[in-house]
Amino acid sequence: MPLTPASLHPNRKQPNPRCLPLTCLLFGLLLFSMWSGCRADYISEQQQEIPSGIWTYADSITLSFSVEDTSRLYRLEGLVTHSDEYGYQNLYVDIHTNYPSGKRSQQPLSIDLADNSGRWYGNCRGGACRINIDLQPKVKFDETGTYRLVFHQYMRKESISGIENIGIRLAYAEE
Repeated sequence: MPLTPASLHPNRKQPNPRCLPLTCLLFGLLLFSMWSGCRADYISEQQQEIPSGIWTYADSITLSFSVEDTSRLYRLEGLVTHSDEYGYQNLYVDIHTNYPSGKRSQQPLSIDLADNSGRWYGNCRGGACRINIDLQPKVKFDETGTYRLVFHQYMRKESISGIENIGIRLAYAEE
């Protein structure tokens, strides 16, 4: 007599093969709803790839977003994707903000990419690490219109390799 699940456990009820696709579908819908429920609703998301992963002083990255409601609180996040072979613990950037009215401001920023023992922050997979940075966790914008952020690498070297992508995300912040 061949060994089958039914012969090993004669008293166990065997699953109906017609119900298996329905079970998989319901399980997939459950996973999707859990994933989409944890995702933030971003008003704007923009990213720019750095060609060949080499960022020089001369190269700037310009990203923009629009604000239509000045009464709301917003959350502005930065995104950095780097190679797991990136040679530094942090990344220094200089951020120039161009406001809709033409006003400008400048802010240097040190972004920690790894802890003191060299373990990368963020999510690392397939040779690349991605980290989210709270640039402005709760901010009210005074002007409606388009804001432009211009990122310059501000390291002590003319060019750095291993930075693959810079991005920003804008979402409503919880009041």
